[in-house]
Amino acid sequence: MCSRNSSSDIVPEVQQLNLIGHDCRKCNVKARVVLQTKFPYCRECFLEYFKHKFRSTLGKSKIMKHGDKILVCFSGSASSVCLIDLIRDSMNDANKKKMSFTINVLYIDECAAFITNNQPNVTEIKDILAPYNFKVFYSDLGTFFAKDLDFETHSHYKNVNNIDLIGELFSKFRSLTSKIDLLVKIRKNILYKFAEKLGCQKIFSAETSDHLAANTISNIVLGKGGQLSQDIGFSDNSLNELILVRPLQDCSKKEVSYYNIFNGLKSLSTTTFGSLADKYSSIQKLTESFINELQSSFPSTVLTVRGTGSKLSSANSDQNLECCLCQGKMDERKYSLTAQQASHISKMVSNTGPDEFNSTVLSPVQNSITSCKSCSCLQRFSEEEEPFDELLNLSLCYGCRLVLKDCESVQALPKAFLANLREKTQLNNVHNEIKAFL
Repeated sequence: MCSRNSSSDIVPEVQQLNLIGHDCRKCNVKARVVLQTKFPYCRECFLEYFKHKFRSTLGKSKIMKHGDKILVCFSGSASSVCLIDLIRDSMNDANKKKMSFTINVLYIDECAAFITNNQPNVTEIKDILAPYNFKVFYSDLGTFFAKDLDFETHSHYKNVNNIDLIGELFSKFRSLTSKIDLLVKIRKNILYKFAEKLGCQKIFSAETSDHLAANTISNIVLGKGGQLSQDIGFSDNSLNELILVRPLQDCSKKEVSYYNIFNGLKSLSTTTFGSLADKYSSIQKLTESFINELQSSFPSTVLTVRGTGSKLSSANSDQNLECCLCQGKMDERKYSLTAQQASHISKMVSNTGPDEFNSTVLSPVQNSITSCKSCSCLQRFSEEEEPFDELLNLSLCYGCRLVLKDCESVQALPKAFLANLREKTQLNNVHNEIKAFL
């Protein structure tokens, strides 16, 4: 019979094995790196394993074609430097089937959105990219407001008049969470602009599995769960003519770091919103810290979260509706109760009280779920009571609406920003009308 003091109740502490210095799992050379606490590799075997993982990720997707023109998003970070080097190696490796791509590199200067100007200058970026002989383009966040791109090869496309607008735009938002999310959307818009101008079919992003795992959780919290397959998956084909690809989706930050160390690659420590504050300052930073802490105890956390997130998608999203800010597909289901509608119902109950609230189910054509007995809450619910222009309100996804809702006043946003959104909204509406007619 067991007792409370029985020694069998004591769970022995699991000791972490240190396999550095043990033999490589593929050869008899001493290991230099251990992956997932149980796979030791020497330098040569690790590099071969890592390069094979990169090539197989692209190969098994079957979306890459020889002769594709690719725009690579480069920030100077360790993962972007690693991606550039892997692409060059795959194109020059004489022992394997070479990849035939036309590579363009885009560096976006984001200092206009930061509190400090501790951003790498163009000279530092040029020094890193010089050995690769790729066409390099430079831009800033002001390109977001540009109507048309007019630049020459190897030039720095500056938008002096629009830089002040970017600073004004970010100053209108209260939380760091919204600022980071807005920066991601603006960066994506600029990437699409350059890709279209250069005639590229693919865009390469250097997001690792660690980045994608953190984005999986934060995107769900930020109301973008319906777009997970686009934001987390291997490819994002929300724009049919352009495909955003994440070749490092199966590679961890640790693998990227060791690849750079073994090859002597230099990267830059750029200033970002997240690095300027503690982990409690934003949802994105807190999520990243949570994933990293969990990963240290459970080595499969990142791959599990990232893999699960890439498989989640909205089954009933209207593929004809596209958000005019993030270009994501909008999840607008008129005939079923969504989380967005539920949040409005909760708001109405809180504002009117239980005595004045009537839960009568209305016709789905009215695009409303509930009404109020004593006032015209039905009309206000239909118009969503948000301080947005009605035209924009119909063409923004739920996540983008939450971002704009965090600003001090939508009317106080730069007129160029609102005009840009309205123009895209009108173009989307015309496109959808033509498509429906055909």
